[in-house]
Amino acid sequence: MRHIHDESPTVDLGLPSGTLWLIDNEPGYHTWAEALNAFGRSLPTKEQVAELIKHCRFHYDCTCCRVVATGPNGNRLPLPLMGAQRPGTHIDHGGRRGFIWAVSGHDEPRPYCFQFWSHGDTLMPGLLCTRSEDAEDTRYCVRCVVQP
Repeated sequence: MRHIHDESPTVDLGLPSGTLWLIDNEPGYHTWAEALNAFGRSLPTKEQVAELIKHCRFHYDCTCCRVVATGPNGNRLPLPLMGAQRPGTHIDHGGRRGFIWAVSGHDEPRPYCFQFWSHGDTLMPGLLCTRSEDAEDTRYCVRCVVQP
């Protein structure tokens, strides 16, 4: 299991919980089992994602094909629109949507997905409970957090 070390670059968005988000995604795309086994307690919980959505402003950065979350303190978290990898296919939604694994909680983890995309001029971040069959085959990105 990967542990987040002090040298991993993080951003403090000024969230009420004090959660720090890593600046970059982990390399590659991961199934739910791979993400849980490799990153465990470093995965954000659904509550941490909900807090991010509630307290941050989101805007689309067309120069880098990403969404940027700006926290209450003005610090920014880049979220690349990396899409998802479906079984036997190339990357779906690359450049249009971002998907990051999240967990229901660390005691009895169930798969959730933090999604973000633009629809015209509207940015739509959201949290989705992932179906078991999708979690087995679909590969999303991983963005770790440092627990407060």
